[in-house]
Amino acid sequence: MNNWERLIFYFNSKVSNKIFTRAEIMQYCSVDTRLKWTQTTQTYMNTLKRAGYIAYIEPGVYRKLKKIPENISEYALKKQLRSK
Repeated sequence: MNNWERLIFYFNSKVSNKIFTRAEIMQYCSVDTRLKWTQTTQTYMNTLKRAGYIAYIEPGVYRKLKKIPENISEYALKKQLRSK
């Protein structure tokens, strides 16, 4: 399971309107290089935010708005966003 899939699994295992911190997400995904993961996480979070699956509350704090399709790749989601 790659980081994108882990992140989606983590969000989908929680109820809607659940509030998450970046630290909780990083702990769940437990990746070797934290600096690299921080940059990657920000990209993933921005994509999910633009697609309307999560909302930004304040620095490092997000809210799940709705279920994320489990079989969608980051590339496919970005492609959908570009076509809107």
